[in-house]
This record gives sequence, C-alpha cells and structure tokens, in this order.
Amino acid sequence: MATITKRGESYRIRVSDGYDAHGKQKVRSMTWRPSPGMTPRQIEKELNRQAVLFEEGSSSASSIKLEPFIERFFQERVDHVLKESTRTKYRQLTKRVYQYLGHMRLDKISHRDVQAFIYRLSENGISDKGRNEDKKLSAKSIRHYLSFLSAAMSYAVELDLIPANPCREIRVLGAPKSERKCYSLEEVQHLLRTLEEAPPVRRLFAMFLAYTGCRKGEALGLEWQDIDFTNGTWNLQRAVGHTVEAGTYTDTPKTKASIRTIKLPDTLLCELRGFRKIQSEERLALGDAWKAGDRVFSSGGDFHGNSSMYNWMNRWCEAYQIPFYGLHAFRHFAATQMIGSGIDVRTVSAVLGHAKPSTTLNIYSHEIDQLKTAAVDVIAGAIENNKDQTKTNPINIKKESTENSA
Repeated sequence: MATITKRGESYRIRVSDGYDAHGKQKVRSMTWRPSPGMTPRQIEKELNRQAVLFEEGSSSASSIKLEPFIERFFQERVDHVLKESTRTKYRQLTKRVYQYLGHMRLDKISHRDVQAFIYRLSENGISDKGRNEDKKLSAKSIRHYLSFLSAAMSYAVELDLIPANPCREIRVLGAPKSERKCYSLEEVQHLLRTLEEAPPVRRLFAMFLAYTGCRKGEALGLEWQDIDFTNGTWNLQRAVGHTVEAGTYTDTPKTKASIRTIKLPDTLLCELRGFRKIQSEERLALGDAWKAGDRVFSSGGDFHGNSSMYNWMNRWCEAYQIPFYGLHAFRHFAATQMIGSGIDVRTVSAVLGHAKPSTTLNIYSHEIDQLKTAAVDVIAGAIENNKDQTKTNPINIKKESTENSA
C-alpha cells in the first residue's frame, strides 16, 4: 500500500517494491502538488487517485487490477471507518470476488461480467456451508456480494478511474423476498405472560425489545447510568456486537441517528427498579467475582451476549409452543404497532433510530400502504356521512321556512 506524507504545499507518495538480493527494501516515491484553487475535497480525491495510479506503475487506469484496488478501498474507505460487523462481512466477501474478478482490470469489468459473476453465485454447490452438493447461496447473501462490489466500484468512479459503475441494474436470481416475520399483539402479550415464570433478566430483555423497538445490540449495551428514573428516559449511546474475529465488543450505535433518547413506559420502569434491586443483592453477594460491570442484562456476575439471549428465548418459545421469529422480530412488532396506531413516519423513524425517515418508509412500506388505505376510507366515510346530512337538512329548512311564513 502506498503511504502519503504532506510536505509543505506538496505530498510525497511512497510505494514499496519488495526487497533486493541483500534484503533491503526497495521504495519508489513521487511528489504530487495540487493545482491552485483546488478545494480540500478535490485534493483528497485526486491525491488518492494519484496514489492508486502510482502504486500500479501507470499514468492511467488501464493496468489497475480489481483485487489491489479493493485492498486500497479497504484502507481508505472501510478500515477504521465502517462498523466492525460491516468490515468483517466485507472481508468475508472478498474471497469469491477475488476468485472470479480480482485478476481483471478495472476499466475492463463490464455490466456483463458482473452479471455473470452474480449468476455464478446462484449455481448449485457454490456454498461451502453444509454437506449438500446442491447447497446454494441465498438471494440475500448474493445481494451482499453485489452491494460490496458496487461500493468498491463507486469509489473507483469517484476517483475517475472508471466512467461508470458496472454494478448498476444487475439482476439477482433466487426466490422472491420472503415476507418479514413479525409477532402479533396477541403473541407478544401471551409470551410476556409466560415470561412471568422466567428469570427476571430474560423477561426484562424481551420487554425492552417489544416496548422500545430497539435493536438487540442496543439493549445489550444498556448500563444503569443510561436510565433516568426521574424523567423516565433511556439515553441510548452504545451497542454490543459480535464477530468471530473480534468476539463480543462494545461500539457506538449503528448510525448517528441511533444515538437517541427513548421515553420508557411506567411498566418498563417498574420492571427495571425491581430488577436493579435483585441485581444489587446478587452483586453484593458475589463481590470480586462480579464481571458484568454496570451492564443491566447480566446475572450470576456475567454479561449476557446475543447468542445467550437468542438461544434461551428460542428454547422458551419452543417449550410453550410459541412461534419464534428471532429477536429482531420484536423491533418489527414495535414498528408496526406505532404505524398501525397512526404515528407519523418521522416520529417512528426517530424512535427506531433510523438514519432517515425514508429508511422506515422502505422497510415498512406494506404497513404504511395499509394505513394509507385506511386514511382514504376515513375521508370517504366523512364525505358520505356529510352527504347523508345534506339530504335531510334541506327538508328541515324548507319546513321551518313554511312555518315562519304562516
């Protein structure tokens, strides 16, 4: 990878060319100076472009291969920029991208090449999970490949290395998108009734997901200091994630909009107060053996992670013959309840912590369409009721006028 050093008004770009026969590192360097009047954004863009070109030993994009360019993309736009979970997912996707397209020049990768790659991912036996020779990648997994490749290609367009993104309008084969699983109001009410017999920490976790619509990682990141019992609010400012490489880690929430304050209902606050008393007694008894810090969702001195909550809830639902759609289904439940009650999309988006209201509109388009239909029915009902009144009112007026004349 090239290293860039600012030197006064110019920049030095250095690239390693391996080692000579004596084991000494060989380095190439060049100096690039911005043109007068360039903005900082223009300087950054052109500097990155010059670094890529110099690293490839070319003055044009004609010799730049996809694999080294994507590694550059990781260095400048992924590593230390995106969330740990996204970085890990992107890294997992590079294997097949490099295998099929990594050797190709950036300027030679066409829409047809990308489409052929996506079709290849749809073939039988492509998945390395399980023993079934006919194992396929899911349509969702294939879309992840396309999204990753498109992000890298968009960066190439931004650097003027290619004129257009070849990932546009690519068709993904596979079954149609399955209907989103969501708990009904009756199912949630029944589940919470059964959880009255469960360990308090498990019941509280399910209530948090259902009552607030928060993400499971946001709930797991909850600490007692985040709860304002006086005003009944939760200052949501961290989330817990997990990857194979990093293990369980604490990070900021998914987006800036996800850092938010949520009003907690009295029922949830009451549960919190009761559980805090239980946990305080347990913490006092364990002393130095307590490992969970200030985290709310812990018991036995240990912090509960995502797999612990997921697996426990799955077993509980199975025992009580309740459908289990996953922990994220509680978030969908909360969202549909708000939308169905007529809460405006901007408010629902703020409660859920979506970056933009358009995200909420896209995810819950079906529920919002149903609400639109109901809204039109209300208008029709109002007009028709008013119409009925106008049919009777003139008669009354006429009769009244006759009596006055008499």
